[in-house]
Amino acid sequence: MTAPSVICQRAAGRIAIGNPCQLSPQEEGSGIGDWTYLINHRPPDYVKSLLNYRFHGGVETDPGKLYHCIEDGYGDVNLDFYPVFLHELPPAYTLEKIVEHVRWNINDFVDPTQGNFEPYDVTVDSQWVLSDPNSVLGTVIHIDMLTPKWLCTVYNNPDDGSVVVTEATRRHWIFSTLWTPDDYAHPVSGNRQFGAAILPAEYPLPDIYSSNLDLRENQGNVPYFFTRGADRCTGAADWTVSGVVVFPSADRLWRSLQDRVCAWVNRNGGHARIPGRISVRKDWATDIVYRGGWHRPPR
Repeated sequence: MTAPSVICQRAAGRIAIGNPCQLSPQEEGSGIGDWTYLINHRPPDYVKSLLNYRFHGGVETDPGKLYHCIEDGYGDVNLDFYPVFLHELPPAYTLEKIVEHVRWNINDFVDPTQGNFEPYDVTVDSQWVLSDPNSVLGTVIHIDMLTPKWLCTVYNNPDDGSVVVTEATRRHWIFSTLWTPDDYAHPVSGNRQFGAAILPAEYPLPDIYSSNLDLRENQGNVPYFFTRGADRCTGAADWTVSGVVVFPSADRLWRSLQDRVCAWVNRNGGHARIPGRISVRKDWATDIVYRGGWHRPPR
């Protein structure tokens, strides 16, 4: 099963025949829809083995030190969604080509004052720019998050971090946060999906979507590009600045991605618009665990 590539609707989450977005009644009752996949996503065993041998010499046994399990984090869980409606694709581009183009040129699509993405080791992670999704799996990316200077004097630049590709298809990929020798712990623990999909007009959406997005123009099957995340602060120090640095900085970074993807489409002969953004905090214990959003997946 791969991550939902669409916005899940009610009635068991089935968008179309063959789509993996199928939510249980308990997940529907949680009120967070398809974020349940990202909350419960784990790197496949193949990626765990790569990380184990690469960063721990093959002797590390605690999965929490291979990647950051969301249940090990601190405080509220962040749930966000940044879509760009693609009412007309640029000439010669498919959804798959758009996803590939953004992946290959991701630094062109984010504000350089907010972050920069580079292979963690150019001799090992150069497959980041290959076309085959299977070749991208396990790639580690360093993110320079450009922490404000005033905070660096207190926390020694806590926002640099590494992520690893733990799922990849032609239409999406997932970054999972992890510890690396150069970047240490990532400031958040969880998973983030980037991709493209089609939003059917005929299905009702969960309230968290319909109350936050302007869907008035959705009279047909509307393609869209998006990033969607589920994460918590990794450490207590991250949590103490979560309201002024961690989550606001992430929001600025993903807003810039959303804005620049929209501008790129319109500049290259397509027609895109931003229907809104979702960035909310939910209590981990009462809103997620108690309501069935976390399934206690194997570590």
